[in-house]
Amino acid sequence: MPVISNVTRKKIISYLEKGIPSRQISQMCSVSKSSVNNMRKYLPDSCEKPKPGAPKKLTEREMRTLVNIVSKDPSKSAPKLADMMNHDRENKISPQTVRRVLKEQNFKAKKKIKKPLLTNRHRHARYLWAKTREHWTLDDWKRMIASDETKINRICSDGILHLWLRPSNVLMERQVQPTQKYDGGCIMVWGCFTWAGVGKLALVRGRMDSQQYIEILEQNLLPTMDAYMLLPDAPKKEDLIFQQDNDSKHRSKLTKQWFDDKNLRPMDWPACSPDLNPIEHLWAILKRKMGTYREPPKGVHELWARVQTEWVKIEREVCQRLIESMPMRVKAVIRAKGGPTKY
Repeated sequence: MPVISNVTRKKIISYLEKGIPSRQISQMCSVSKSSVNNMRKYLPDSCEKPKPGAPKKLTEREMRTLVNIVSKDPSKSAPKLADMMNHDRENKISPQTVRRVLKEQNFKAKKKIKKPLLTNRHRHARYLWAKTREHWTLDDWKRMIASDETKINRICSDGILHLWLRPSNVLMERQVQPTQKYDGGCIMVWGCFTWAGVGKLALVRGRMDSQQYIEILEQNLLPTMDAYMLLPDAPKKEDLIFQQDNDSKHRSKLTKQWFDDKNLRPMDWPACSPDLNPIEHLWAILKRKMGTYREPPKGVHELWARVQTEWVKIEREVCQRLIESMPMRVKAVIRAKGGPTKY
């Protein structure tokens, strides 16, 4: 084993005290790495020790620059950010480095949420609607009967399904949700729910017009209201408020006359506001359940049977939690000045 001179030994100790890594010192002083590590053992604990792992590829200033860019424009992708940072750099960084640095700075990549396009008129109407109901209590919202229509596909439900899987390069059959380009089939359904739970579900025949809509209300809304009235803590029938969107068949003269004849009060509803309608979450739950079947239904009749089966399984507590969310939805619209919300 070669003897290390006193001069070299002093240099090594000086470098060690500065926290320089052993590999770098061995190259600077032309000694083995093990010799440097042996000398490190005799240093006092107060000496600066090298940080484990590879050195950071970005300086503190470069990291601040990256954070500022993302804060001003969160839509920039990691490859685009890497190109921007590599413009004046000799040591290029990869998109993965950008992702790692942003995660260290508490950034999380999220999908853009699709929301209806809101004009200034829409925002103003949503804001006024929310301000009018800003001080409604839970008892006020218990009077609401929420309703809507939705489309359900026979193959490849619109609901998003997730799987727990180990990393693998092989695409397993259970990871695939089949789709069909033509003749997949779908149904359109109308539904409603109250504080008491889900109401009756109706199958829409073809293109719904005002006449069919009134038939659906007669055969499904009125029985749902009667069932709600059986609860001991239910509001009075004349105090119930029916929620529907601003579809043309909902606002036709024929439909308005039916509401007048039945002494029912439809709630004023701002346009382009699915985030305010809690039944949208029930549709999402229903479609996720439809996606759990191993085999797709053989036809739309079997699809309709499955939909009815899963609809009545939705617990009353789920509906109550959605009604309880209405004050928070109202506050979210007010905070957003009528703009889109997280709901």
